[in-house]
Amino acid sequence: MSLENICRALKVTLDASGYTVSVGMRNAATPTPCIVYEINSATCDMRMSGPTGLQHWSIDVEVACIASTVEEVTQMVDSVLAEWQSGPVNNTTYDCSLVMGSFAVAFTTDSPEDGQQDGTRIGTISMTLLVQED
Repeated sequence: MSLENICRALKVTLDASGYTVSVGMRNAATPTPCIVYEINSATCDMRMSGPTGLQHWSIDVEVACIASTVEEVTQMVDSVLAEWQSGPVNNTTYDCSLVMGSFAVAFTTDSPEDGQQDGTRIGTISMTLLVQED
């Protein structure tokens, strides 16, 4: 199981939320509501007993839910979290299972510098995913 496959499985899971998803940063032309995510760190533990070579990963991810209103943001946060709260996300295409170990949510407003437009509301989910090779 590669880190690349884990990244792809994460993107597929976020795509299932029904919102436009991008990695790293939001392009100015991307309409809201949308999701921007980034992996902050990844740690791999190798299993040494039993079948060798099995990998267990711990992935720290930030998922920014961006919308025009607080109500939209909270709905987006709920939609994203629902993907993991019902149990492990098994991705047979990329041979891994993603389990949410923990999460926290912070809300902010991003105000444009020109003062001519409304700000966007952002709900940032900081989560730790435990990933196991299938």
